[in-house]
Amino acid sequence: MLKIKDNVDLKELEKFGYSFIEKCIIPKGVFGKEEIDCYVKLDKNGEYHNWCTFIKCNYLREIVGPIYDMDNLYDLIKADIVEKVDE
Repeated sequence: MLKIKDNVDLKELEKFGYSFIEKCIIPKGVFGKEEIDCYVKLDKNGEYHNWCTFIKCNYLREIVGPIYDMDNLYDLIKADIVEKVDE
């Protein structure tokens, strides 16, 4: 699992094009959904849908996949914001 490091202020994500959304509905499993505060990277048209990158703002701070914007993920890794943890 990929997550945002604990020592990183989540507001840093705004520098990478993420927007904070309260009570965001995000995909969970094949047919489920979850309502949680999160940061969302909208698509190139500024739209919000299942293929966007979501970062939960709970204690796990996990990046919810699938991740289609690999360039953005690479930028987060390069900035030392992301870490891989065992589930």
